[in-house]
Amino acid sequence: MNFALKEQVDAWLHHPVLGDPSFDSFVHRRDPVLVSQPPFEWTVNGSLFRDPATGKWLLQAGHYAEGYAVTGSPSYAELLLSEDEGKTFRSLGPALSPGSPFGPGVEPTSCPDTVIEYDPEQGRYYMAYDTSAPDFTWENAHDPTSSADGGGAVAVAEAAEGPYTRLPGLSISTRRFRDAMGRWDRLYASTLLRRSQDWLMLVLCDSGEHFAWAYAAFTAPGPEGPWSGPVNILSCDRPEFYPAPVEFHPAMAVDGVVYAHATSVALNRNYQALFAAPLEQAHRPEAWRLVRNGSVWHSERYEHEYYGIWGQTLHGFVHDGVFHAMFPSRNSQGRGTICLAQRPWNQPLSDGFTLSGHQGPSQSLLYGDWDDFSLDAEFEMEGTVTFILDMKGIVGPNRNISDAYPIALNCCHGLTLSGGQWRLEAFNESGQPQLLHSGSYRAGGSLLIDRTGGFITLSLGGESLLRAPLAGSGMIGLWCAPHSRIRVSRWVLNGPARRYSLTFNGWEGLLGAGQRAADWQIQEPVFMTSQSYAKYNVIGDAIALRGPKGPSLGRMRVIVDGQTMAVLDQQSSQEEAPQIFYRLEGLSWGPHGVRLEPVQGMMALSGLTVSGAPLA
Repeated sequence: MNFALKEQVDAWLHHPVLGDPSFDSFVHRRDPVLVSQPPFEWTVNGSLFRDPATGKWLLQAGHYAEGYAVTGSPSYAELLLSEDEGKTFRSLGPALSPGSPFGPGVEPTSCPDTVIEYDPEQGRYYMAYDTSAPDFTWENAHDPTSSADGGGAVAVAEAAEGPYTRLPGLSISTRRFRDAMGRWDRLYASTLLRRSQDWLMLVLCDSGEHFAWAYAAFTAPGPEGPWSGPVNILSCDRPEFYPAPVEFHPAMAVDGVVYAHATSVALNRNYQALFAAPLEQAHRPEAWRLVRNGSVWHSERYEHEYYGIWGQTLHGFVHDGVFHAMFPSRNSQGRGTICLAQRPWNQPLSDGFTLSGHQGPSQSLLYGDWDDFSLDAEFEMEGTVTFILDMKGIVGPNRNISDAYPIALNCCHGLTLSGGQWRLEAFNESGQPQLLHSGSYRAGGSLLIDRTGGFITLSLGGESLLRAPLAGSGMIGLWCAPHSRIRVSRWVLNGPARRYSLTFNGWEGLLGAGQRAADWQIQEPVFMTSQSYAKYNVIGDAIALRGPKGPSLGRMRVIVDGQTMAVLDQQSSQEEAPQIFYRLEGLSWGPHGVRLEPVQGMMALSGLTVSGAPLA
C-alpha cells in the first residue's frame, strides 16, 4: 500500500507537538511580499482581503518589535495594495488613521492585527483591529486597569484602501469580559463578519500560564455594537477530540461557512487544524466541527520560511475556485516575513506529503504494527531524517508549554540519513542511541528496506548498504531533526499489519487539557493532582490508563467524549509502581477525547495508551 497517496492521509499520526506529515496542495510563492525591518523585527501576523467591488487586493501586515515587546514604538498594521491580483504590492502606510477608541487624547500603544469586512448594503468597509491602552504591559495584560485595557475595536472607511476612521469605544474589552471566559482572561485578535441579520466578532483568548487558547464569539446588531457577552466556541474544554495547543486568528467566511484555521504553538511550527461552522450559527459552540486534523499546511525549504508558519495563521479569500492565502513566517535571522500561497479551493489535498522540523524536531507514525515488512520510499530531504522501524516507546511533549517539542525517540530502531552518512541505531527507554551499523552513501532519494525473518536489508539510491540481523516489531514512521525536511512522493509498505499500541506521557494530558503544571505534583513519570484534570486526544478504538496505586491516592473519573465511563479507585494498602489499572475497549475507531479528573482525594497518572486496528 502506498501511504504517500492522499487517500491515506489519516493513516498517519497528526499532532500539534509531535508533528504533521502534510498532504496539503498549497503552492508557495518563492519570494516574500515583506520582510521585517527594525524596530519592528517581528512582522508575523496579517490578513488578505479581495475587494468585491473593485477586485483590488489588500494585504495587512502586523508589525511588532522582537519578542512582541512593548516599546516606545507601538506595534501597528501596514496596508499594502495590489491592483494586479497579487503580483505586486505597494504600501499605503499605516492601516488606521490617527485616533483612539479609548477617548480623546488617549493614544493606544498598539494597533496590529487588522481584518477587513465589506458591507454591500452600506457600501462601506469595516476593519476589526487589536489595540491596547497606554499603560498596557505584559505584566498586567491578564488583569488590566482601565488605563491598561486591551481588546478589539472597529474602524470604518468608504473604500477598501481607506482611510479608516476609528469608531468610538472599545468593542471587546479584556477588562469587561475577562471573568466571563474563565482562565482565558486576555482577549485580543478579532475578526469581524457580516451575517444576514447581525454581525459576528470572533476573538482569540489567551490563558497565560495555562498555555491554552480559546475562540470566543460575540454578536451585535451592527459593527458599532453593542456587543453581547462572549461565548466560548472553541477550546480544549470541548469534550471531544480537540488538538492542543493551537491558537486562532484570523477567520474567514466562504459561501456561508466560517473557517477558523488554528496553528500549533509548539516548537516545530508545522501543524494546522481547520474548524468550520455555518456562518449564521457560528455563535453556537455546537455548530463547530474539526474538519481537518493536520495536513492543512506545509513549509517549503525557502529562506523566508525558515521557522515554518510562525505567528498567527494563514488567511485569505476564494476567487474563481482558487484559495489565495497570506501566511507569516520568519527567516534564518529571525525577521518576520509575510508570504503568499494558493491552492484549488475544492482540492485541499494532494499526493505526496511533507514532514519538517523547524526550531524543534517532528515525529509521525503510521497507525499499524509491523514486524516483517518491506518499504519502498522515494523522497527528497534536507538536514537529518530518521526512518522509524518499530516504535514501541512513549511519545508526547517535553513540557506543557508553548514551544514544547517531542521527547526523544525511545524503545525502537531507526535508520538515520544525514549529509551522505547513514546510521542504524537502537534507542533505549531513555532515548539514548546505540550505534549498530553505519556508513556513507553516494545518492539518496530511493530507499529500500526489507526486514524478514530477523534480518534487515538496506539499499539507498540503488546502492546496497547492509544485510544484518535485526528483529523487532512496532509502529513505522519518520523523525525530522530541527531545521530538517523530507518530501515523500512514494511510501509503499508491504507486510501484515497488526493492532497498534501508542503510549502518551503525562505532559500530554496536561497540555491537552490546558492545565498549569503548578497545580500538579510531578515526579516523572508520575503526575498527581487533587485540583486539576487531564485530557488526552487520541485516535483508536481502545484505551488503557497507566499510573500507580497507594495509600495516599483516591478516586478518579474517566470521561470519554463527554460520557462518564468509570470511576476508578487508586487507593491500596501499599505503594504500587505505575502499571495499567484500567482498560476500555469497544470504542468506535476514530478520534476521542479522554478526560481524567479527581473525584475524591488525589489522582495519579503516568500516561495513557491508545490502541486500534491498523489502517493498512
